[in-house]
Amino acid sequence: MEKEAIAKLIGTLDGQLSSLPTVAKDMVHQYVVTNYVFSAIWAVLLIATVITVICVVRYVTRRRQEAKYWCSDDDMGVWIFSVIGLFIGFVFLGISLYCLWNALNPIISIISSVG
Repeated sequence: MEKEAIAKLIGTLDGQLSSLPTVAKDMVHQYVVTNYVFSAIWAVLLIATVITVICVVRYVTRRRQEAKYWCSDDDMGVWIFSVIGLFIGFVFLGISLYCLWNALNPIISIISSVG
């Protein structure tokens, strides 16, 4: 009786273990695709941030040229906005590159996230 139960257990495990490589391959593929998508999203946010900073700076400088004055309170605001936008852009770039690195090296990324 005990030998039959062990044989049945081994047969069940053998059937499930044969499908394990397919499941692992699908999980790694989903991990890679997810990281590619996240990388693309962060890259789009980076581009949107850069375009917004450029448009605001051009708008303020054009308005200043039309008013024909050299120094105003807007100058400090533009500098602060530009520096903050540049910092946010670098953060978005770093996150995008990190997600891309995880997508290109999935096994290393999965092992490091487990440990």
